[in-house]
Amino acid sequence: MKLLCAITGCHWREEHLDWQRKTWIKQTPGIDIRVFLGKDENCQHILKDDEVLLDCADNYKGLPEKVQKVFQWALLQGYDYTFKTDDDMFVVPERLVESVPLGYDYVGRYWEPSHGYPYGFVSGGAYWVSRHVMSIIAEASLNNEEAEDRWVAGVLGEHRIVGKHDDRYKFVIRRTDPRTSKMNPMEFPRVGNKVAAVGEFQKSDLLTPFNLWNNSYQKFEKYEGRVKVT
Repeated sequence: MKLLCAITGCHWREEHLDWQRKTWIKQTPGIDIRVFLGKDENCQHILKDDEVLLDCADNYKGLPEKVQKVFQWALLQGYDYTFKTDDDMFVVPERLVESVPLGYDYVGRYWEPSHGYPYGFVSGGAYWVSRHVMSIIAEASLNNEEAEDRWVAGVLGEHRIVGKHDDRYKFVIRRTDPRTSKMNPMEFPRVGNKVAAVGEFQKSDLLTPFNLWNNSYQKFEKYEGRVKVT
């Protein structure tokens, strides 16, 4: 089975991607990690080894098309499942390999229909899609919807594919809501839980989940031989 972790980035947020590389982007057995960028005529950028340049816009409004291009690329490369994520997420790649949603097509943090939308959606920062879903999105028509996750959900809803909730994907910081700015360490990946991805973080804020993950892992290794882990 061939797995892809696809990060949708953009040229003007290169610092966010650099912080992801400093904290969690790494070669991981069982899954390939790639950063996908659109075209920006105002930016002179030399592609890094893990980056793929797509023929699409490199802004927020262009996200639906960028995600469509990502899935088209993934299909051509023969991937069976793609985990789509963003440049403000902290991910534990080895846990992604353990959480592939075999038998399901569209999995992540699911939200019920609201605000007049007929379909529920899975948060765009962290979700899995099967090859079947990638094929549907790759051929879908774009519309005026700018929110990529709602566009994907709408396309899949027309095909009677509903998202499946998975609590291993967390969103503990909402950039747009200062009332929820406090971070809850219990929601971050630690040895004592199964969280595989958490967001949303700005640049060096990624050090918080990174350090919590590393510290918990080091403590586990220290006591692994003394306690029984079930």
